Order: sequence, then C-alpha cells, then structure tokens
Amino acid sequence: MTALVKSIAQIEQSTAPCPLLPTEIIDGVRDLPSLPGIVFELLETIDAPDAGIRLLANMVSRDQALTAKTLRIANSPFYGVSARVSTLPQAITILGFSTVRTLVIAASVMGNFPNHANPAFDFSGFWQHAIATAISARMMAPHLQVVPETAFISGLLHDIGQLVLAVRFTPVHAGVMAWRTEHDCSMLEAERAVTGTDHTEIGAALAAHWLFPQAIIDGVARHHAPATDDLGLVICLANSVAHALGLGLAADEPTPVIAASDWARTGLDAAGLERLMLAVEKEHEGICKLLLA
Repeated sequence: MTALVKSIAQIEQSTAPCPLLPTEIIDGVRDLPSLPGIVFELLETIDAPDAGIRLLANMVSRDQALTAKTLRIANSPFYGVSARVSTLPQAITILGFSTVRTLVIAASVMGNFPNHANPAFDFSGFWQHAIATAISARMMAPHLQVVPETAFISGLLHDIGQLVLAVRFTPVHAGVMAWRTEHDCSMLEAERAVTGTDHTEIGAALAAHWLFPQAIIDGVARHHAPATDDLGLVICLANSVAHALGLGLAADEPTPVIAASDWARTGLDAAGLERLMLAVEKEHEGICKLLLA
C-alpha cells in the first residue's frame, strides 16, 4: 500500500504545474551551444543582391564538416547530378546559391541538438515535422510576398522551443507530455498549463539569443497567432499543412484550425492547395534523407 501511495504521489507531482521563470528560460537558452559563425555570415547575405558563388564557397570552406556535408548533398541521388561534384563552387552552381545557403544554415541548427540529449524525445520525428513546415513555408512564401529563404528558416525553427524544453528542461518536458496525455489536449495547451509559457515564447527567446533577424524571431513567436504579420501567417499555414500531411510528430497532433480569411490571403484555391501539399510531400522525403542522415 505504501509503495502504491508513493507511486501515485510521483505521478501527481510529475503532471503538476511547474512554471518556468523568464530568467530560467533565458539561462536555459544561454546554456545551449552557440551556432557556428558561418550561420550569421550567411544570414547577412539573404538580402544581399551581390552575394555570389565565390563568397559562399569561401564561407563554407572554413568549416570542414559543412564542406563535406555540402558535397555529399550535391552528390546525392535527390539532385540527380550525373557527374561527381568535387568542389564547393561546382556544388553551389549545380544546387543554386540559395539552396546551399539554406541547407547549410539548417544543418548547423540541427547539429546543435544531439539525439542523445533526451532519450525519451523523438528527435527524428521532430525534425521531420520541422522540415515539412519549412518546405511548405518556402513554397507558400511567394503567395504572401515573403522571402522564401526566410520562410524556410522560420519554418524549420518554428517549434524549436519544444526542443529547448526537451533538452534543457527535461523533467518539465516530461511533465508537459504527461499533462497532454492525461488531459487529451494540444502540446501548446499542455505547455501553458504546466510551465506558464509555451514553445513559441521559448523558441523566440532562442532565436533572439542566436541573433537571428527580427523577422524570423517574430515568425517563430507568432506561428500560432499570426495577426497581420505575413511571415507569421506563412509559418502558421505551413505548420497546418505539415500537420495535415501527418509528417513527423505532426501525426500526434490535430491539424490546427485556420480561418478561411487567412487561407484566402494566399490566393490559393482548393486545387492549388492540393498541388502544394503534393509538392511538399514529394520533396520532404528527399530533404529528410539529406539533413537527417
């Protein structure tokens, strides 16, 4: 009987609210490894019309791991290159400047969260959903006059706050998961009930700490409540598409309900949205093989 009472007490304690103070969140974010310097250099070139192949090749070549990954990506069957790619300028010419820049940034971000940091967390499922959102955001961006690369990076980062909880606040994350199961609610609702905050605020704090542009910080912060922010709306809609496709962790969550007026702002009709979803699904498998290998 004593053991049973103790067991029940432990379960109740694990699912009880344990609010995170803003200072705790900031400290937890600061404890995470910094991104490689190349990421900040690449972010500065997104809006630079004169950025060229040589500049990007010089940046990437300073990091042997990223150089090897870029060449591996260029030689992957996904891009269907007939001859072997052996140099960075070749890779950038074949793949395109923006593609290489985006993939290098994505690989750098993903490499900062080793899979062993929390054995209970599905890192692969998390990144599969993030990649699906990123691809969808990039494809939807032109419909709302948003820079496609900015949309891709924001989509990749949109749920990064969940990863911070899983890696830096592991017991709290376990409590969130238990609360979600117990109350059959969304992750967002469980996070707010247990921590007093949610992954949008935590993710925005990390993006700010990593010195990402304000537009990307705002896109992460507002992807569940986009208001009039076009990038936030793009990420909100892209997240919904990823959920509807059931890719990665999205399979465990209901598809977010989006107002018809928000969908209307994209100018996409039902057939156009269906084509976009098919394109996302087709590209998703290849990108996941490149970034999650």
